[in-house]
Amino acid sequence: PEVLGTHNVHDVNSLTVIANESYEEFAKALQDEFYEVIKNRPKEVAPTLFDGQVWVDAAGTELSVDGSKAALIFAALNVSGFVKDGQLTDAYHDMAPELRAEKVSEMLGNVDNSLPAYVEQVLQLVESVYDPKKNPIVSDARNKTTLNLDHEKFASKEFKSLWEKINAKTYYTVSFNEEKLIESCVNSLNRQLRVSQTLVVITDGYLSTTKQNTPEMKRLVGKQVVLEEVAAKNVTFDLIGEIATSTRLTRKTVATILQRIEPVVFKLFAANPEEFIREAIKLIDEQKASTIIEHITYDKLDETWNAEEIFVDATIGGEYGKNVSDAKKHLYDKLRYDSSTEKTLGE
Repeated sequence: PEVLGTHNVHDVNSLTVIANESYEEFAKALQDEFYEVIKNRPKEVAPTLFDGQVWVDAAGTELSVDGSKAALIFAALNVSGFVKDGQLTDAYHDMAPELRAEKVSEMLGNVDNSLPAYVEQVLQLVESVYDPKKNPIVSDARNKTTLNLDHEKFASKEFKSLWEKINAKTYYTVSFNEEKLIESCVNSLNRQLRVSQTLVVITDGYLSTTKQNTPEMKRLVGKQVVLEEVAAKNVTFDLIGEIATSTRLTRKTVATILQRIEPVVFKLFAANPEEFIREAIKLIDEQKASTIIEHITYDKLDETWNAEEIFVDATIGGEYGKNVSDAKKHLYDKLRYDSSTEKTLGE
């Protein structure tokens, strides 16, 4: 039997509906029924998702999750990159279940050594969260289409001439000076690394007695205070490990970069650890990309790509208005695009 890939399974599992009503009315009714079914499901991953849970591990040990432990669990998921803006990230979904459980267990252990025993309960709970972006309810199948190859263009002398120039298989190597990369990363972090401040408003008040001899609370003007350190003392962060894993640099290189940045910049980590890590990764990746572009070398192999396999045998599909548009400057009658730039170029 044919093995269905990630994309093909959605092409097979499609439902054709013949209804005596407009598509919009049918879709709305179907969505209303669906929302009724899922209305009690949690909509985001937050500390409140775990607060109040009672779990039992394999050894029969019971754990009642209070607000403090709920916050620790949420912090672990957030720092691991598995949760962002209240939803599970692509990094979570793309990871194999066994590796996912291992990674989450490790992160839970970093914040509380009693939590790894309940990793299954944590995973089961976060996966119950409904994300409408990851789970579209219904779409109009009439917008789905398949790209058709223009055989006349494919057989043209112009295309064959172009293909002969670009069909060589190649490999690339990157060689760069590690010290220069470290220096550029340090300069970038010093110039651009910023994190959001955590502000709290402290409002004082006092109790007074009115003429009617009843107590009345008098509130004074609130005072805004910037918290310079928000990381909980019992929450540990593998700062070097998190950055090294995401940037694919060695721990030694990352440690050198962090050691050389200005103290005032490094102090921002205490003010907002999660954002510090995210911004540091982004800035370091930008410097890596710039370095690679400047030092990348391509070399040809003695092999070439088969045009028949790439253009004739391929089945490319998509949805109008989402990632497919009509095209004139293309081998196909339509263009499957991944960005607005590709769409503009194809049109």
